[in-house]
Amino acid sequence: MIVASRRALLTVLTVAALAWSPAASADVADETVLAERYAPVVRLVEQAEECGPGEPYEPMDVDVLFDEPTVALRGPWGGGDLIEVGPSASDLPRRPL
Repeated sequence: MIVASRRALLTVLTVAALAWSPAASADVADETVLAERYAPVVRLVEQAEECGPGEPYEPMDVDVLFDEPTVALRGPWGGGDLIEVGPSASDLPRRPL
């Protein structure tokens, strides 16, 4: 009898705690800030002539871009967003978000 009443009390307390706890919610402004912060940036440029046959995008090894003076690491976006010119692989983990 004591075990049954303890179970009933535990059940009532659990239901009351679940009913009392607030539901998780996110503000649209918070979602917008996150989307703007982590959105990929794409630069489109006009190409003077049409692509020829055999010129599709082909994936490449990212290692060839490290230590290249023509590659710039940029962000976070704002006034002075240049972080490093010719970044090495070791520069990436320490970049600010």
